[in-house]
Amino acid sequence: MKDLFGVLGVAFMMGSSVPYLIALFKKEIRPHAFSWLLWCMINMVVLAAQWTEGAGSGMWPTVGSALVTGSIGLYALKWGERRYTRSDWIFMFMALMAIPLWALTRDPLLSVVLVCIIDILAFMPTITKSWRKPHEENALSFVIGAAGFLSSLLAIEQYQFVNYAYPTLVMTANLLFVSMLILRRRQLARD
Repeated sequence: MKDLFGVLGVAFMMGSSVPYLIALFKKEIRPHAFSWLLWCMINMVVLAAQWTEGAGSGMWPTVGSALVTGSIGLYALKWGERRYTRSDWIFMFMALMAIPLWALTRDPLLSVVLVCIIDILAFMPTITKSWRKPHEENALSFVIGAAGFLSSLLAIEQYQFVNYAYPTLVMTANLLFVSMLILRRRQLARD
């Protein structure tokens, strides 16, 4: 059953990219490269931690997420959001500075805590851009991604904080982000 949820999680992760890629192709959205590239790095760190802590098929969706976020990040470097604010650079710098801390710890628990902090910092450029331009993100992709992380949680074989902290954080962050997009779009439609 755990393998089934692992495969389902991968399908959701890869499926989350479909509406996003369609919107990119149609030039309807403009991703923020900082967030997407950091998310790719974060997924790779989490994957290493999950591997060492025996997450089993619960880590398969993390592989899918790393592939999706890395691909969108590379796309965003050329065709994504071009307006980088001072706060974007600050969040990027803070996130990048936390990565060596992870490398020095060699402790899976501390590394996942740091990765969760880095993920929140990495989300900030996308959140600030989307506050200004809420139609330049694809809400459906984030909902499907949240479903992928839920499947990841259900697939975890060893329920330890290291294995479930990151998927829980990302699932929650995705759903809060979608809520913000919906509320902001409604607010702008009234103005």
